[in-house]
Amino acid sequence: MLKQTLLIKAVRKNQAASSASDNEINQHAIRWFNLASDRGGGRKERAMAREAIH
Repeated sequence: MLKQTLLIKAVRKNQAASSASDNEINQHAIRWFNLASDRGGGRKERAMAREAIH
């Protein structure tokens, strides 16, 4: 719960997100973390590794 509170406070420091609800922030954070493995070429690297095996 502390991490969630910290995340919400940090997001609200941004003027564009200062009026966002807790639920909106949580939904975007969950989506962001779920897609984290595809950032930085992760998806591309996994595809290349699969092609190298075949």
